[in-house]
Amino acid sequence: MTRAVIILNPAANHTRASALWPRLRKTLSGLEADWVETEQPGHAMRLAAEAARSGCPLVVAVGGDGTVNEVVNGVLSVGAPGTAIGVIPSGSGNDFSFSLGLPAQPEAAARRLLEGRLRTVDVGHVQGEIPQGRRARYYVNGFGIGFDAAVAIESNKVRGVHGFLRYLVAALRTMLFYYHAPHMQVLIDGRPVTKPILMFSINNGRRIGGGFFLTPQAVPDDGWLDLCYADPVSQVTMLRLIPEAMRGTHGRFPCFRLERARHVTIQADRALPVYADGEIFADYDDDLRCLEVRVVPGALRVIA
Repeated sequence: MTRAVIILNPAANHTRASALWPRLRKTLSGLEADWVETEQPGHAMRLAAEAARSGCPLVVAVGGDGTVNEVVNGVLSVGAPGTAIGVIPSGSGNDFSFSLGLPAQPEAAARRLLEGRLRTVDVGHVQGEIPQGRRARYYVNGFGIGFDAAVAIESNKVRGVHGFLRYLVAALRTMLFYYHAPHMQVLIDGRPVTKPILMFSINNGRRIGGGFFLTPQAVPDDGWLDLCYADPVSQVTMLRLIPEAMRGTHGRFPCFRLERARHVTIQADRALPVYADGEIFADYDDDLRCLEVRVVPGALRVIA
């Protein structure tokens, strides 16, 4: 049996990930593995599902958080408890690998795979209703509704800059040209919160967007999801709060609430932009207004 399947997204980080292939092959030359490249969105999920279904003990994602998300969904979709995942960060944000404490340098992260340190982490699960039916997905690091999801959408339009700077530019653009906070009816472990909300993050990791510590106390294996939600504020206040969010000190401002929960439901008065692990879960045109998020404790085995 193949010891590992290594899945590279050559489009990660504006195609920069593809340059890693020769160096990673050299670093992991002692690992019996099949090496495959993705060809289109969703391909990593199918490849990971096939590997897990065949009994492969390790599936490695080489890419950003979106690639990791696809691999995780592929493995979990087939219910393969004997399959672990590995992560070699080579995307724009690499927030999940940061939460795991992995080296930022890809070759160093690859060497960590050879050490075989296995841990179990939680995942989040989101499902929502759109006019076409039910949509569902697992996520491992970050999930956002409202302003931060609009930033994720805008980041796909930013050209000429990479990594965290790309998300920072997108945040500034979104702040200037968007955002009218929807009125939300929220249940946080059964406790109601009803008001306009600018943004609502439900995270398993400390960092999103490559540098925003919205949930600085989050731990990926504690059985909880960490929440950060904010009241509507002026553009000037938003500008002041961006550096605070980058330092993880925004919780001292009264417009923010930082909490923990295991189960959250949200209903809104308008279509919600939503992202999971940096990838768009729902755009405005999807008309998503109702969703449910829950933690699945200890659902994922990771080499970290």
